Amino acid sequence: MEENDLIAVESLDSIDAEHNVFTEPTHPINPIAYFFMSTGKSLLGLCMWLVGLLWSMVLALGNFFMMVGIYFKKGVLGICNFFKRKFHQFRYNDWSGRLSYLLFGASSFKNKKFVFGALYIIFQIGYIVLFATSGLKCILMLGSLGTKGAYEDFSSDPDFPEMVPGDNSIMILIYGLLWALSLLVFLYVWNRSINDGYYNYRVNNLKKYEEIYKLNAKHVSDQDTEVNYEFLDTIENKKERAYSLYLMKGTIRHKKEHDRAVARQLKKLDKIECKQQKYIEGRNKSLENLKAKLSNQLKQLEELSKEQKVSDAKLDYIRERQRIKFEMFNNKTISGVNKLELVHRAQNHRVEELTKRYSPFVEMQLINNNKKYGVDNNYYKHLAKLESEITFYSNYGKLVNIYNEGLVKAEEKNQENIQLGIDLGVDFERKVNNTKTKFAGIRERKALLKAELKQAEVDYKLSIDEFSKAEEQRVNDLLAEIKNSPKEEVAAKIKELKLEKENNIRQFSFNAKAILIDKTTSLMRKINDLPQDKNIKALEKEEIKESKRAYVRDKKYLKTDYTGVELAFEDVVNELIVEHKIDYKLAVAYVKSMIVRNDEGCKVLRSEEEAQELLKEKITAKNEYVEKHPNKYDVKFRTFLDSIKSLFNNKFYITILFLPILGIVLFSIVPLIFSIFVAFTNYSKGYEPPMQLFTWIGFENFKTIFNPDPNTQFAMLPSALGKTLGWTLAWAIIATFSNYILGIVVALMINKDGIKFKKLWRTVFVMTIAIPQFISLLSIGTLIKDSGAIGHWYFETFGSRLGFGTDGSDSAVLIAKIVIILVNVWIGIPYTILSTTGILLNIPKDLYESAKVDGTSTFTQFTKITMPYILFVTGPYLITQFIGNINNFNVIFFLTGGGPSLAGTSVLGLGETDLLITFIYKVVTSTSNPQYGIASAIGILVFIICSFVSIVMYNKSGSIKEEDQFQ
Repeated sequence: MEENDLIAVESLDSIDAEHNVFTEPTHPINPIAYFFMSTGKSLLGLCMWLVGLLWSMVLALGNFFMMVGIYFKKGVLGICNFFKRKFHQFRYNDWSGRLSYLLFGASSFKNKKFVFGALYIIFQIGYIVLFATSGLKCILMLGSLGTKGAYEDFSSDPDFPEMVPGDNSIMILIYGLLWALSLLVFLYVWNRSINDGYYNYRVNNLKKYEEIYKLNAKHVSDQDTEVNYEFLDTIENKKERAYSLYLMKGTIRHKKEHDRAVARQLKKLDKIECKQQKYIEGRNKSLENLKAKLSNQLKQLEELSKEQKVSDAKLDYIRERQRIKFEMFNNKTISGVNKLELVHRAQNHRVEELTKRYSPFVEMQLINNNKKYGVDNNYYKHLAKLESEITFYSNYGKLVNIYNEGLVKAEEKNQENIQLGIDLGVDFERKVNNTKTKFAGIRERKALLKAELKQAEVDYKLSIDEFSKAEEQRVNDLLAEIKNSPKEEVAAKIKELKLEKENNIRQFSFNAKAILIDKTTSLMRKINDLPQDKNIKALEKEEIKESKRAYVRDKKYLKTDYTGVELAFEDVVNELIVEHKIDYKLAVAYVKSMIVRNDEGCKVLRSEEEAQELLKEKITAKNEYVEKHPNKYDVKFRTFLDSIKSLFNNKFYITILFLPILGIVLFSIVPLIFSIFVAFTNYSKGYEPPMQLFTWIGFENFKTIFNPDPNTQFAMLPSALGKTLGWTLAWAIIATFSNYILGIVVALMINKDGIKFKKLWRTVFVMTIAIPQFISLLSIGTLIKDSGAIGHWYFETFGSRLGFGTDGSDSAVLIAKIVIILVNVWIGIPYTILSTTGILLNIPKDLYESAKVDGTSTFTQFTKITMPYILFVTGPYLITQFIGNINNFNVIFFLTGGGPSLAGTSVLGLGETDLLITFIYKVVTSTSNPQYGIASAIGILVFIICSFVSIVMYNKSGSIKEEDQFQ
C-alpha cells in the first residue's frame, strides 16, 4: 500500500488507552519551523526541476544523436533499396524498358506514347548539352571558388586603364549549388523514365504475371522456410523461373518479418498482463491490510467510547471518515485496474489487427499487380459500352412509347410537381417546429436541473442554520434549568454543553455535506450528460439547416415548366438509368441519338427497323471483340492529354504544390545552403567579389569565434560573444515569460464574470496589433532619445542627459535593457491576450461549478483547472515565442540599434544591448569591416542553440507528454 493511500489513518496509529490523540489537546506548529519546512520543500522542488531539466538536456542530446544515426541508417538502406529496385526493374523488363536506362523515353516510343517519349528525349539531350557546356564547369569551380581576379588593362590607354573583371566567387558558389541541385532533377527524370518503361512492360504483360502469381500461390505454402526448387525445375521459361524464385524468397522474408512483428507485440502484451496481475495482487493485499487496520482501530475507539473518553458523536464522525477514505482507496484501485485494462485491450487489438491484416506475399503482389497495372485495361470498359448499346437498341420500342407518352403529359407533370413543392414546404415547417420543440425541452430540462442544484445548496445552508439554532435553544433551555446551581457546576456544565453542541453541529454538518455531495454529484452528472448551452444552440441551428438543405435539394428537382419534349427526354433518360443501369452520360447520348432528321430536314424519332439493324451491328461487334481478346485484356495507355487533365483532377495537389515547393527551394533552401557554405570561406573585407575572390578556409571562422589570435582585431570576440549570448538568453527568457504571464493575467481580468465592456477592452488591445510594429518601435525610440520629447523632459527636469542607447555606464545600460523589456511587453501581450481568451472561452464551465460545490478556492481553481488548460494548449506557442525572442531583431534595432558600444569591440560594432541576430546584421552590413564568413558561422551557432532549446522544451511540454490523456 502506498504512503499517500494511508493518510486517512495516520492519526490513528498511536491510539492506546493512556495517550489518545482524540482526547488530548492539540498544539499549532511553530511558525518558524513551518517556514523552514515550506522553504525546504520549495528548494527541494526547485532542485528536482533543475535535475529534470539537466536530464532532459542529456536525453535531448541522446535523442539527437540517435535520430542522426537512425536517419543515416534509413538513408543508406533507402539508397540500397533504390538500386535494388532498379536492378529488379532492369532484370524483369523488355528491350525498350532496359534501353530507357540510357535513352530516356525509349519505352514510350515503342508503346506509341510519342509525346512522352519526345519530352523525355528533349530533356535528356538539352540537359546533357547544357551540363557539358556550363554545368560541369560550375561544379568543378566550386573547389576553388575562382582563380582569376580583376586587373587593370593598360594596353589601350596608359593614363586611363580599363578594369577587367575576373571570376566572381559568389556567382560561382550560387551557380555551382544550382547545378548540383539540378542533378537531383536529372536523377528524378531518369527514375521516371525507368519507371515508365517498367510500367509499360508490366501493363503489356498483365495477364502473364497474373498467371505467374496464381501458379505460385498454388505451389508455394506460406509456411515454407526454404525455396521449393522442385517446383522451379518444372518452369521452362528462364524469366518466369527467375521471377518465381523472387516470389518464393519474398514470401519467406515477408512471413518471417510478420512473425517477428507479431512476436514483439505479443511480448509487449505479456508484459502488460504481468504488470496488471502484480498491480491487482498488490492493491488487493493493501486493501485487506487497510480494512483490517481500520477494523482494529474502530474496536479501540469503541472501547474508549464505552469508557466515555470519546463521545458518540465523534465516534460516528471518525467511523464515517474512515468509510469515505476506504471507498476512496477502493475507487482508486478500480480506476487503476480500469486504466490497465484499457492498455491491455489496446495492445490486444494491435495483435489482432496485425494478425488479421496479414496477407501472403504472393497475394499482395497479385493485388498490387491489378491495382497498379490493371487500370489501363480497356476490355471491360469497351465491353460494357457495347452491352449498354445493345441494351438500348433491344428496348428501343419501349423507349419510343415512353417518349411519346412524355410528349402529352407535360402539364400534368408540372401540376404534380407544384403540389409536391407545397407538400415539401409543409413538411419542412413541421420538421423545424419539431426541432425547436425538442431543443426547447432540452433547455428546460437543463434549467430545472440547475435550479435544483442551487436549491440543494440553499437547503444545505438552511438546514445547518436551523440545526444550529435548535442546538442553541436546547443548550439555553438546559442552562435555564441549572441557573440556580453552584457556579462551579454551572461553569463545568456550560463547558460540557458547548463542547457537545460543537460536536453535534460538526457531525450534522458532516452528514449534511455528504448528502449534498451525493445529490450535487448526481445532478452534475445529469447536467453533464446534456449538451452545453452553446452546443445546444449549434445543434439546433445545424439540424434546422440540414432540414433546409434537404428541402432546397428536393425542391430544386421539382421542375414546374416542362415542355413536352423536355419531359419525354427526361423520362427516357431515367428509364435507362434506373431500369437498365446505364451511365448518365451514355444515357443522354443514346436518347439524343433517337432523334434524327428526315429527308425534309425535320427532327423525328429513329424508326424501329433502323434500330434493329443497328442492334445486329452492335451484337456482331461485341462477338468480334470478345473473340479478338480471349484473355479479356485490351491495353490502352493514357495519352498525354489525359495526363494533363489529371493534373487538374485527381492529381491537382501536384499542380497546387509545384510553385510553393519551387519557391521554397529557390528562396529558402538555396540561400540557407549558401550561407552555411560561406561560414567555411574567408568572405570578408579584402575578399569581396567581384573585385576580389574568397576561398575555402575550413573551420577557421569557428576557430576565430572561440580561440582567436590575440594580435588580431578579433581578440575580444569570444568574451564579447559570451556576454552577448548571456544577454540574449536572459532577454529571451524575460521577454517570453513576461509577455506570457502578464498576457494571461490581463486576459483573466477581461474575461472575469462581472467585468463590463469586454468587447471594448479586447478591441483596444487588437488595435495595438493593427499598427505595424516597426512604426510603434520607431516612435518610441524617437521619443526616448536625447533629442526626443521624453529625453528633453528628462534633461529639463534632472539637468542631465538620459543617454538611452548611448551612455555606456552600468546604470544606463541596465535602464536601457529594462526599457526594452517594458516596450516589448507593451507590444507583445496583446497576442497572448487573444490566444488565452480563446482558451478561456472554451474551458467547460461545468468544471468550475463542480469545483465550487466541493468548496474549492478561486486560487485552486486557477492552478488545477485554468492554468493546465492554458499550458497544454499554449505549450508549442511558448516554445516558438522563446525562439522568436532569441531572434527578435525589431525591438533591439529600432530602439537602441544595439548601443551603447561594448568596450573593446569598436571594430566589430558590438553593443551592450545587441542580440546575436543584431550582431550578425551589423557584421554583414558594416561598410568598414564586413565579415560574412564569421557572421555565417555565428548564424550556424544560433541555429544549434535554438534547435537544442526547442528539442528540450518540446520534450518537456505537457502538450506532447499528455497528448492522448488531456481532457
